[in-house]
Amino acid sequence: MSAEFVGDYNLVTSEGFEDFLKALGVGIMLRKTAGALKPSFQVSKSDDGTFTFKSVSTFKTSEFQFKLGEEFEEKRLDGIICKSVITQDGNKLIQEQKSDPPATIVREFNGDDLKIVCTCKDAVATRLYKKVTK
Repeated sequence: MSAEFVGDYNLVTSEGFEDFLKALGVGIMLRKTAGALKPSFQVSKSDDGTFTFKSVSTFKTSEFQFKLGEEFEEKRLDGIICKSVITQDGNKLIQEQKSDPPATIVREFNGDDLKIVCTCKDAVATRLYKKVTK
């Protein structure tokens, strides 16, 4: 099942992202910069089951690796280091960020479409990506 997650995706639309970043406590300059970007999102998986998520933009590239159900340390784009766990529920990869405040990021894969819903406090961001065909 998880092999279908693998690929490169380009951001198509983004709603509420700046509000989500504000709820996380990200400063205004970084919020404005991040909100203006159109990042690509890359998903790869190694033979041992380790996933790599990579977000690439002209401003910053971030990358982290994880195995499903295992806690890992993540450095967010704002420099905050937090613990996360990602689990799979069907075509969704659900990330629980154990930060202050906590956040949830649900990545839903439907064919060539990737919908990422980020929630922190009462702020919800929805970002839609389209798979790049090579």
